Amino acid sequence: MITSALHRGSAARGLAGLAVAACSVALAAACSSNSPPDHAAATTSGPATATARPVPVATTQPGVPGAPAPPGTGYARCHTSQLAAAFTGLNAASGGQRGMTLVLTNRSSRTCYGYEGLGFLGSDGSPQPTHLSRVNVAHTQVTLRPGGNAQALLTWRVYPEPSSPLEYPQQVEITPPDEYSHLIASWPSEPVRGGDIATWPLSAARPGPVPTGAGAIQSAFNGMCMAVAGNGSANGTKVVAWKCDGDTAQRWTAYSDGTLRIDGKCLDVTGRSAAIGATVTIGACDGSPSQRWQVSQVSLNPFGAIIGAGSGNVLTDPGGSITNGIQLEMGPYRGDQSQPWRVSFHHYLGH
Repeated sequence: MITSALHRGSAARGLAGLAVAACSVALAAACSSNSPPDHAAATTSGPATATARPVPVATTQPGVPGAPAPPGTGYARCHTSQLAAAFTGLNAASGGQRGMTLVLTNRSSRTCYGYEGLGFLGSDGSPQPTHLSRVNVAHTQVTLRPGGNAQALLTWRVYPEPSSPLEYPQQVEITPPDEYSHLIASWPSEPVRGGDIATWPLSAARPGPVPTGAGAIQSAFNGMCMAVAGNGSANGTKVVAWKCDGDTAQRWTAYSDGTLRIDGKCLDVTGRSAAIGATVTIGACDGSPSQRWQVSQVSLNPFGAIIGAGSGNVLTDPGGSITNGIQLEMGPYRGDQSQPWRVSFHHYLGH
């Protein structure tokens, strides 16, 4: 099982710890492979709710998608340190309904298994009433091979009702059972009516990085957008500042592995250099540290530095002008004084 908690910051971890120690009695899960999933959980196939017990069904054998795992394989449950979390596919439907997919990735070299579950904290980080419902279908124990993904669909509503005011979660704290460390992922800038959210069962997902959002990346200083020069797609094509015009050369996609991609190529640093002043290009995605980026935030503003994971330096527009075609390069990290960018698809906290 994977348990999660929504909150504005890192407060209320004591509650998360209690939920873990109790194996989330409000949820359906097993504390370990030796304890059966005997806790009841609210389930739903629509507006009505009922009580049901999850039943472990087919697992996935490492390296064989969809194949049942043989009994007695001895796979251990997933630990926090093995997992990475990302959200993808945020969409809107009629009636104020929203949907999004939680993706969990096994980033370790050891196969593990888990059950899906959700537990919530209030938007200010303190315990508040939460209403979790489960779609009334069989729950699945999922086995993750190294690099494997599992996914769970989440749905909620954003139109308030007199008896169900809106909650405004900012982050998701994900804690596997019997663990005391947490994964933190940003929640999109979407309210949740009454804290009511439905979860579909966890299931195996296609391996590899998954897209988590797409759109423009704009300088907060001069309003210029990050673009590929000349709409090029060849390795080594320059990445430049260009007047924002909605062109496809300015539409970047973030992936769960920390890459920023366009036309199947990754944002990269010339020569894989960590040096300040190294220019920025696109190249074939190959897992290099120079292709991994972290979008940060300045206070509660909807912008922040884009930090290169391989160097700790930041993406900059060296000219800072409104002249098209100036190649971007790496600059020194200066905390909140670093050059900020508005990443249209990033879930800034409090924005």
